This record gives sequence, C-alpha cells and structure tokens, in this order.
Amino acid sequence: MSREFYFCCNKQETNRFGSNSIVSERALREIYLKEFGIYVKESAPGSVMTSYNLLNGIHTANRKDILDDVLRGEWGFQGFVMTDWGTTGDAFNMGRHGASSSDMSIRVGNDIIMPGNKKDVEQILDGLATGWIDRSDLELCAGRVLAMSKSLSRVIQNE
Repeated sequence: MSREFYFCCNKQETNRFGSNSIVSERALREIYLKEFGIYVKESAPGSVMTSYNLLNGIHTANRKDILDDVLRGEWGFQGFVMTDWGTTGDAFNMGRHGASSSDMSIRVGNDIIMPGNKKDVEQILDGLATGWIDRSDLELCAGRVLAMSKSLSRVIQNE
C-alpha cells in the first residue's frame, strides 16, 4: 500500500491549504513526528515534501526547527526538502493564512520551491540583497539538490 507523508501534521484533504495544526510539543514529538522519524531513519528517502498547513502558526515550509533541527539534525536526513506544489503561491494556497515565504523557505533549508515562479525568484533575490538570507543558505540548498542529482545519475548508469 502506498503512503503519502507530508512533513508535518497534515494528513487531511479537507482544507489542507488553510489549516493551522495546533499541537503541543509533547504531542508533536510523541505522536506526529515519531512515525515520520521511523520512516526517515529506516528507509533513508532521497527527498521529503513539506505540507501546505501551518504548524502552530508557521508554515511547515518555513520552520527551521522541524526541517533543519529535527529532520537533518536529529534524524540524519541526507536528501533534499521540497515544498508541496504551489505553497508559496497565493493561487494555490487558498487558505486564510496565505502563502509561505520563498526566502524563508531557503533560509530554513527547504531546498526546492515547487514549481517556482518569478515572484519566488524576486523574493529570494530581495532576501539576498537585504541580508535576510545568506549566499551560504542558497548554496546549501543547491548543494543538496546537486548531490541528489549526482547520486541518481550513478544509479541510472549502473542499471
């Protein structure tokens, strides 16, 4: 059976663009993150997709604590992180909370913004110009995508 995991706290289809999952730290750790942590540690996926929802008032695509601290730090995730399709675009993100921030996504380690658009590029370039994000933030994200690309290329060549 195929299972879809959105990182994190959003397994619903109804209002998935506009939900704000209010979860205590204990419930987050003991219930919601536990299943995902087992999956990441045991299967070593190449990529993870953040969910549309807010988690305690902040878009999951903009949360350093779950992306960098938990996913990469505690669980040792080596792949790249991407946003769900259109999470930074208001047209897709129909909820009352609006879209996630492209520059913040890069700052916290969300490597690919799907599908990406002119507004995302402008927001990231503005973030670089103002110092909100560092070039090193962007290089880390690009490096993880390139590493996965090289890894996939080796797999394809060996088939």
